[in-house]
Amino acid sequence: MFSSFFKRKSPWDELFTQHGASSYFKQMVLAGMVENYDWLFDMENGTLSFLDDRQQEIHRFEVQIIGTHSYRDHTWLWSWANEKSNIPERLLEAARALKAYGIQNGVQELTTPRFLINNELSEWHLALTASGLTEANGFYLGKQEHNTVVFLVEKHNYSIREEEDKQDLYASAYFDYFWKFTESFKVNDHYAAMKQYLAFTEFEYEERSGDIIVHLSEPYLKVSFHKNKTLKDIEYSS
Repeated sequence: MFSSFFKRKSPWDELFTQHGASSYFKQMVLAGMVENYDWLFDMENGTLSFLDDRQQEIHRFEVQIIGTHSYRDHTWLWSWANEKSNIPERLLEAARALKAYGIQNGVQELTTPRFLINNELSEWHLALTASGLTEANGFYLGKQEHNTVVFLVEKHNYSIREEEDKQDLYASAYFDYFWKFTESFKVNDHYAAMKQYLAFTEFEYEERSGDIIVHLSEPYLKVSFHKNKTLKDIEYSS
């Protein structure tokens, strides 16, 4: 189901550069839909529901389980290696596809069953990369007493573009999200990350003297970078 999405070889850092920002944007869209709602997972049906204060269902999504973060020993466990939770095989398709990609391309983070996580390789890093690789619509961190379960929201649940329209996002919001992404996560090459992000968000752009010029409806937006390819500024010009 997911294996066709994995077309190019990349080490972990390159994978995160390639997918992190676009997945972060998808998370902001998803947050606009489910923020402040309670969650309820139905393992039998493979669905994640979001409930209002009256416990009425507002959204229901089909999901995949990719792994868990244990608070006790600060480890990540991929769902394909979780033998105790009796996860149905159909909910492991994404995780198994990620493992297969890791084997094919030598990405240890995707093939090691359990490992310590930290600020530079957290549940967020893993989920953002997984969301991008599988072309999911985002992920949800299901916080529990002793762990966090990471669910991928499958692509067919809703249209990202339609949700963008519903939330009436201004052009500036897209680039605010990118800025927040670079502030929240270590990315070695912001220039490459921005190009991947623009390809995902479908903005037209050109590269000019080390900067990126994004063409909007009226003004254009200039994204400038330091010599080490880290983000310097995002500014509108007429």
